Amino acid sequence: MRIFLFVILSSLLMGCSDDSSSSEGNLNKEIVNIEEFKQEIKYNELHNSFAGMKGVVEAGDGAIFKIKYDDKTGSSGHYFMYYDDGESTILNSSASNGCDIENIEKCTSYFPNIFFETFMYYDSQIYYVSEGLDTSNDSMRYYLSRCDIDGTNREKVLQIEIPEKEDRTSPGYSLHKGKLYVTCDNKLYIYNLNDEKNKVIEYDKSSNVTAIYLYDDIAYVNVENYKDDDDNRLKEALIKMDLNTYEQEIMYENVPIYFVDETNLISVDKNEDEVTTYLQNHETGEKVILTDGYATYRLKENGKYILGKYHPKNGSFIMTFDEQGNLLKEVVFDDSYVGHAVIDGKFYLSLENGYHYFDINNESNEFVKLAFE
Repeated sequence: MRIFLFVILSSLLMGCSDDSSSSEGNLNKEIVNIEEFKQEIKYNELHNSFAGMKGVVEAGDGAIFKIKYDDKTGSSGHYFMYYDDGESTILNSSASNGCDIENIEKCTSYFPNIFFETFMYYDSQIYYVSEGLDTSNDSMRYYLSRCDIDGTNREKVLQIEIPEKEDRTSPGYSLHKGKLYVTCDNKLYIYNLNDEKNKVIEYDKSSNVTAIYLYDDIAYVNVENYKDDDDNRLKEALIKMDLNTYEQEIMYENVPIYFVDETNLISVDKNEDEVTTYLQNHETGEKVILTDGYATYRLKENGKYILGKYHPKNGSFIMTFDEQGNLLKEVVFDDSYVGHAVIDGKFYLSLENGYHYFDINNESNEFVKLAFE
């Protein structure tokens, strides 16, 4: 991935540099307006472990940001910016189209007047879900589209058959092994990007599919108010699904799952006013307490579990654990912070004085400020 991304950046990201710099093969690094960045990044708070980042995606050794921009006409749009190791680059394909920080609307990665329902990086391209009006019946349609990372070669891949916003819960989107997985209401939609062999798995109409976790050929699907084969109603059910055969089995009953992988789950015990977040091994059932309290989000990166909480009054923290639940690192904040992404061992967040990251893999709690001004 590192080599491939370098080729892309070397060949495409010259639109904001002059011709002499381009001919030398140098990458132009533009300073990104911090106020524009702040508007978008605050929107991308990690509300929970499966909401995902709607505007920050990992690409190679860095990240692609979808940044809000208000153009000269008063309309809003978005453009893409690549950030890696202290340097930022506006994504643009042409050296002669006038793209720069003052003329974002001239950049090929600028999308005017488009609301991105989600934003993903997969198989070397940007995938996004957007909505459009079907004039035949005056209703909204939702589409999975894709483009190159510089915004060129935009195309619709497929139409997503979910109800309009006022008639549904908020959907979740995941791309995995050539398929788009959409959780919405009581259904799991599975769209094949390469052919029309799509599938819809429908649970009882009173159920709600809240999350899906994907690992190779196995998915874990969390369903609230699940009705089993004996017509028993379960408040929570974690379904283990074979992604080749779509065979399903109930793995856990009435356990609120906040994160799950092939080894462990993270859940919460609530006893009156006391809350405990714990890690449980699938095979042994052994529980390890991670924190006496509730975490805002839970995720995993390179074999390490990450718990985070941010609160303007009650204190904030970020904690990392190994797969046995041993505490590896803890960072405590006096004030609130906003978490954005964990990419290549770097936890990106914003504090009152700007945007930073720290390395979750070493003992130091040093914060490195991002090179945005």
